[in-house]
Amino acid sequence: MQTITPKNTLWLSITALLTIGIVLVSIFSLKNGYFEIFPYFYILPILLIVYFCPRFAVYFTVLLGWIFLGLVYLYGPSDIQLYASSMAFFYIFVSLGIVLSAFSGQTLQSRQYREIFETSRSGILTFELETQKIRTINRRAADILGSTPEALTGQAFTDIWFDNGQEMRFLNTLRHDEKITEMEIALRRNDRAVIWVFVAAALTQEGLVVWSMNDITESKRTKDELIESELRYRTLFDGASDAIILHDIDGKI
Repeated sequence: MQTITPKNTLWLSITALLTIGIVLVSIFSLKNGYFEIFPYFYILPILLIVYFCPRFAVYFTVLLGWIFLGLVYLYGPSDIQLYASSMAFFYIFVSLGIVLSAFSGQTLQSRQYREIFETSRSGILTFELETQKIRTINRRAADILGSTPEALTGQAFTDIWFDNGQEMRFLNTLRHDEKITEMEIALRRNDRAVIWVFVAAALTQEGLVVWSMNDITESKRTKDELIESELRYRTLFDGASDAIILHDIDGKI
């Protein structure tokens, strides 16, 4: 459900007052024979409602169009040409409202996606599958790679791969399955340090790879240290010259 902010409330009030003023101007113009200018005034409230409340723009435009026609029939002279031009303006208003509302909705959706992209806690980037040129990258991904979005945009993604064999497996899997749900990949940061990331990726119909990653370098290092410690302990345990028995607090082996 869309929340009406104080700013939107203010502009809706301005739009309502403007509409009332346009109605009064229309009545004056129709009564005094000024038919050419006043219909264009109706475009302004349509633009305002489309910008601030695109969900209601079509309904508002249709209602405004009917008000326009009603005023023409009530206060205008009985003239076929006037009625015909009024109907034409009615369809122009409705068409304008529909087109602008659809465009505004797409713009709003695009802006929401952009906000998600920029504020995501995961590193997100897109690159072309064939050229591997980075197209877009958010701040989190740039931080993981030790650089900035401006510096990485347009750079070849191959420059940050650490293992060529891993790169080929990733690309072949993506070409075959068009998505990768999870994979651990080693990358090289801008300072040439090696990091490990957990990656999910998908291939779009336009040949773009949408890549999402999280830095797991520290957790992987901790895991590897635990494994190494376990192996060292197991080696010492198995190779000990003395008899070693492990039991719990109840004395069970």
